[in-house]
Amino acid sequence: MKRAQKFFSLLLAVVMAFTLCAPAFAAENDTTKLVLLGDSIAQGYGLGNGYTDWYDLGYGKIIAEANGYDYVNHAIGGHTTYNLNARLQEETVISDVADADIIAVSIGGNNFLLGGMQQMIIDAILFKKYDLIEKTIGEFYVDFGLALDKIKAINPEAQLLVQTLYNPRDDILGTVYQRAVDLLNEAITNIAVERNGAYVVVDIYPAFEGHIEYIQDDKIHPNETGHYVIASEYLKVLKDLGLGEADKPLSDMPEIEIPLTFWQKIIEFFKGILSFIF
Repeated sequence: MKRAQKFFSLLLAVVMAFTLCAPAFAAENDTTKLVLLGDSIAQGYGLGNGYTDWYDLGYGKIIAEANGYDYVNHAIGGHTTYNLNARLQEETVISDVADADIIAVSIGGNNFLLGGMQQMIIDAILFKKYDLIEKTIGEFYVDFGLALDKIKAINPEAQLLVQTLYNPRDDILGTVYQRAVDLLNEAITNIAVERNGAYVVVDIYPAFEGHIEYIQDDKIHPNETGHYVIASEYLKVLKDLGLGEADKPLSDMPEIEIPLTFWQKIIEFFKGILSFIF
């Protein structure tokens, strides 16, 4: 009988000790969760050797590693604000958004690319008309507003961050893209103000201005260096908000490959011929 009493006393002590320690243990493992939403920029399109690499090489993963966050990426290439609204009705996305501490959104570029960009270019270059660009911005205001309402309804407590867009072109099309980018970034900033600071704007545009070497050869998506730069801008904002300690990525900036000019390519071509002959 005494042995049984001793056994139950010991068992009770163990249970009580575990109960007392459990909250502390849970607190230690209560890791901040970062969820990315949006388009191919957030997805990491074009990085590494294929689709499965993109999510692990983009700026979201860089941010998460620098601050020790849990990380989930629900961004999909080609998505517009319309698609973002549809994604916010999917169970897996709703679940992760509801569980998120930080939600980062990249959206808007495809509203132009898939909303008649060729016609926008023709109208702008030949006729100096920007009606279609302005119409697209009007639609962005409506769709993005609906997406914000859904995010806030799912998780009103999460810190929401929305990034601006860069101009990926430095050629004749760059002036048309610039008009669209300026209006989109203005809209992103204005909506934040109109909604009483519903989100914090991460302004990546200045960091990309004049740095076409941050863009992939497709003249749309950021390369590895571009993602590093985007991550750096996010980390500064997150530190200012008290949501992280790091103000830069853990690794050094990838080496920048500056594209050759037309004449440099010609010179390199003849160098190759001469080295082959001699």
